[in-house]
Amino acid sequence: MDNQEQVEQEFEVEFTSTIDYINGACMSFSTLSEVDTAIMSKADEQRVRRIRRKCLKIIDICIKEYYDELFENDEEESE
Repeated sequence: MDNQEQVEQEFEVEFTSTIDYINGACMSFSTLSEVDTAIMSKADEQRVRRIRRKCLKIIDICIKEYYDELFENDEEESE
């Protein structure tokens, strides 16, 4: 393949949607809610808590984006 062919190649970039982030975080959180941390080591228990916190943060951020998008007109009208 010469340089001209390399330049002409097109690449398709797929972005992750907000709903995909929410779904992934919800599935992870749901899976971890069934885990019995009483039989885990302290390190594993901390890992589960850390993942749960991250899932909640992802959900919070994505829901905030949806909320802001839905109600941005309301805020502009009230000013």
